[in-house]
Amino acid sequence: MVNSDGNYLVVGSTGSFGAGNGDIYVLLLDPTGVKIWSKTLGGVGVDQGRKALQTADGGYVIAGFTNSFGSGGYDGYVAKISGGGDLVWEHTYGGSGCDVFYSISKSSDGGFIAAGQTFSSGNGGGDAWAVKLDAAGNSQWERTYGGSGDDFAHCIIGTTDGGYMMAGGFAAADSQNAWLVKLDVSGNDVWDVQEGGDSLDYANSVIQTADGGYAAVGA
Repeated sequence: MVNSDGNYLVVGSTGSFGAGNGDIYVLLLDPTGVKIWSKTLGGVGVDQGRKALQTADGGYVIAGFTNSFGSGGYDGYVAKISGGGDLVWEHTYGGSGCDVFYSISKSSDGGFIAAGQTFSSGNGGGDAWAVKLDAAGNSQWERTYGGSGDDFAHCIIGTTDGGYMMAGGFAAADSQNAWLVKLDVSGNDVWDVQEGGDSLDYANSVIQTADGGYAAVGA
């Protein structure tokens, strides 16, 4: 992502250095690619960063997953760091199964909305999973979406009506469809639509268009 200064914040994972078997790796680069600073986040297990956004105070929020700490298996992970990369707070979310965040976005109340997949709760298999956070990362509510197969959310955004749009994949009979789910401000499913054929289709990203509609891209 490009920050307010025109620099690039890159988030991923590293096994080269850090506290454990794979840590979240955060780099800030100038416009020519020169490193300004780098930081690692995580513990002695496996940690991955999947999405970052800049906050109003010049810091950053990082979303991903960890098995270094939490409730068991993998847990959704969100950390707030300062503009210089120092850890401000970190939280884990989920249950005893495998729970991961792939996306995070700002919400209209100054908090955040994170989304991914959970195997700890829901309708069976893996379910798409959204967790509403306040500005300090405390969970305010969480919801699951999907059927008995493995369903997931790869992207979530805030929408102009104060709700959210989620994009991912839904397990259909002998296939997987690209899936868009419109949520209200409380995370209730307002409508959803599936697109695809007889093979594996999914949506990776979604935006709201100027006319109030949505555009999604995937494979």
